[in-house]
Formats: sequence, C-alpha cells, structure tokens
Amino acid sequence: MKKMEEHLSMKYAQVFIIVFAVVLFVFYFLIKRLINEADLSTYNLIFGVMFLVFTVMLSVGYSFLKTRQNKMLHDISEIDKYVHNIAQDKNYEAIVKIEYYIDLLQIAVSLKNMVKRLEKKDRKSSKK
Repeated sequence: MKKMEEHLSMKYAQVFIIVFAVVLFVFYFLIKRLINEADLSTYNLIFGVMFLVFTVMLSVGYSFLKTRQNKMLHDISEIDKYVHNIAQDKNYEAIVKIEYYIDLLQIAVSLKNMVKRLEKKDRKSSKK
C-alpha cells in the first residue's frame, strides 16, 4: 500500500512532464518549418527562454509535490504506528500526532473514540 502512495503523485508529475515536453517539441519543430531564416535566431531565443521557464516550473512543482508527499506519508505513518500500538501491544494510552492534514486528523479522532470503546470492552471482559 505504501509503495502505491509513494509513487502515485510522482506518476502524475511524470505524465505532465512527458506530455508538456512532447507538445513543446512538436510546436517547436512545426513553427521552425514555417518561419524564414531571418527570424530563426529570435525564434530559438524565445524557445530557449520557454525551456528555461519550463525547467524552473518543473523544479518548483516537483519540490512542492515531494514536500506534500513526505508530509502525507508522515501523517499516515503516525496513524499506522498508533493502530499497531493498539492492535498488537494493547497500549490504549498511545498518542497519535497528526501535524499536516485535517482529513487524517479526523480519522485519528475517530480511531481514538473507537479505542475508548475497545478499552471499556476490554475492561468489562477482564472483570468477568
């Protein structure tokens, strides 16, 4: 499951990069055939600047995606550790710390409520 989570956002980024690069190069070669030799140096300069801007945008976008992915994986691993503490170790006092995503915080709160009920049932069954 984690391998899928790790690579999902990177697959979207790779598809975007490939599609945009293909469109850029097709556009470059089509326009290059249509303009005359005098305008070719200006044309190459414009596409050079476009390529530079594209590279900067990809770098910023990749770092943004990587940061979001790391934050989400951190929160998911916190929930995973919490569930492991409850299920394997019967540590009902375990603490879960969700730092980044509210959706995962809502899941953690629901898990805490469920753990309270499990603890009560465990106490009742141990008294009998």
